[in-house]
Amino acid sequence: MGRGSSPSSWSRGPRATLLDLKRKIAASLARLDYERDPEAPGKRAELLAMDIAADALIMYARRHAQAVRTLAERTLDPEKKRELLRIVEIHEWVPAHPLRDFWEVLQAYWFYHLGVIMELNGWDAFNPGHLDQHLCPFYERDIRSDKLTRERAAELRLLQPRLNLQLSRVSADGPLLAACRVSRKGYGYPSIFNADAVVEELLQALRTGKRCCASFWSIEPPLRERRRWGRCLDAA
Repeated sequence: MGRGSSPSSWSRGPRATLLDLKRKIAASLARLDYERDPEAPGKRAELLAMDIAADALIMYARRHAQAVRTLAERTLDPEKKRELLRIVEIHEWVPAHPLRDFWEVLQAYWFYHLGVIMELNGWDAFNPGHLDQHLCPFYERDIRSDKLTRERAAELRLLQPRLNLQLSRVSADGPLLAACRVSRKGYGYPSIFNADAVVEELLQALRTGKRCCASFWSIEPPLRERRRWGRCLDAA
């Protein structure tokens, strides 16, 4: 893994919340054995730091909610006011509570992203992994229920992570042609990667116990420990 490049544990999916994390931290603190475990004091310090960080991110989101509420109170346009109040509702809910729709998933990810890069990773090389796979169930559900339209989903786009296209020998032509139509405008994206080469490198890394990859600005496949992916690759 290159310096500053960090794939996240967002692969656990958007089901986990910061309040869930705080409950797990409290349970772990209660289980510490200071008499038998010489590392217990260090574990306690780390767990308390994690708890503080969770509280800080929740407070950060709610400060945004307060700022947007002020904007809503000053706004005369009824449609704009409704949108701002919806943003307030979302910021007061995530990332503390369970995610309920596509917009909330996007917003929660963005708060996590900001929390990481502000505290730890100034290079902004933080990657959620296959974010599309995490967003898709919420997107499809909201589309089916008419809570979301494709046009509205496009408006809710994130600045980061930037899109990339993973091509393999069996990829259909459609995604590549669509990517080329965007790329020829000179935007500099989407990046296009050789997925077959990534898979071959992951297969070579099986013996090291490192499994999952994510792409970064530094165009590399950093690896993370993921046993279930290892078993899949072994079977392949």
